[in-house]
Amino acid sequence: MKVQVEEITPVKKSLKIEIPQEIVSNEFEIAYSDLKKKAKLPGFRPGKAPLSLLEKKFGPSVEEDIVRKLVPEYYQKAIKETGLSPVEFPSIEKIELKKGAPLLFTATVEIKPTIQLSSYAGIPVSRKEITVTDEEVEQTLKRLQDEQGRLESSPEDHAVDASNYAIIDFEGSIDGKPVEQGKAEGYTLQVGSTTFPSEFESSLLGKKKGDRLEVDVPYPADYPNKEIAGKTVHFKIHVKEIKNKVLPPLDDELAKDIGLSSLTELKEKIKTTLLEQRNAQQEHDQKNSLMKKLVEMHTFDVPESMVDRELHIMIDRLQERVQQKLDHEALHKEYESTAKERVKGTFILNAIAEAEKLEVTEQEIDEEIGRLAQRAKVSLQEAKRAIHQQEGSLEGLKARIREEKALNRVYSQAQFVEDKEQTP
Repeated sequence: MKVQVEEITPVKKSLKIEIPQEIVSNEFEIAYSDLKKKAKLPGFRPGKAPLSLLEKKFGPSVEEDIVRKLVPEYYQKAIKETGLSPVEFPSIEKIELKKGAPLLFTATVEIKPTIQLSSYAGIPVSRKEITVTDEEVEQTLKRLQDEQGRLESSPEDHAVDASNYAIIDFEGSIDGKPVEQGKAEGYTLQVGSTTFPSEFESSLLGKKKGDRLEVDVPYPADYPNKEIAGKTVHFKIHVKEIKNKVLPPLDDELAKDIGLSSLTELKEKIKTTLLEQRNAQQEHDQKNSLMKKLVEMHTFDVPESMVDRELHIMIDRLQERVQQKLDHEALHKEYESTAKERVKGTFILNAIAEAEKLEVTEQEIDEEIGRLAQRAKVSLQEAKRAIHQQEGSLEGLKARIREEKALNRVYSQAQFVEDKEQTP
């Protein structure tokens, strides 16, 4: 076998591969020998048909079978011989197959980049003092109090005010045609919450149980739902009930309802939780900062196919979070640089993991699956079964854990610079 490697880019190679004539001839001989035994041709007994007739009738399919067998096999041999590390399936072109001659073909493939690691120890990272004030504890306590509140029906003659909850039926239309997802029954609306445009919510003020009303609500041109963006929706509304939220006292009983012994313990718990959340957020931000600096420190090309794959993942995740159709072409341009940075970051973290000889243990895999199971609210056994059944899931999980370990290693070696400005 002969292999000639040509560089298209540092991460894209063209391999011109030549399979020896004797190998190809042997495949032809085997193929026609089998055909001669099995083929049934008019006027000839089995095994007696001349080779020329077999070639005329079966030649194209024989050649196709030989190509299908030899090309993948010798492509893999060429990859092993050249030491290249592909990141995708190759593009096979210019296949030349003739009896009595070598089989020639070209494989174009993207490969992993070669990375010369810069020193990643002691990268400066800003660190702020984390504090929680008594006022912030009180604000959180009031939110908990609000969450523990209960809705009680207002008197029959009570008029809706900005502190009430209105139980309503509504139906929206544009030029007499119903709006998709513009209808609901028994909807609980906190008046003044800006869940709906101000025209909608303000129309309820002063209304009483049983009232029916109609209101025109204009929507801005940049409204996410393209069906109603820049248009005026006509709503018919029926006020079915008016409720008021009654808050529990801020006392030990409130703490006991939440599962603690006293209001003092609840306040301490709030303070501890806020500190933990802010420390976790600061560490998250610091690691993001480290990743940006690692990407800036290393200059190398990345495979386009991997950038495209990352772009598709990013856009698909965004599509899951929104209801309207997205402009994929515009998002592709907007997110391309971010996707490229993420791919570069992945290669850098893998290079660090190799340099540091970081491996993923079975215990670490089980712990991560346990966290995934908890978030998905399924059993550990169900989560394990799902991951092992889905092709590539376990390998992807291991890769992510390994990358996290590499980033944690860089984080542990960072030089933290104190920022006198406290966290807001």
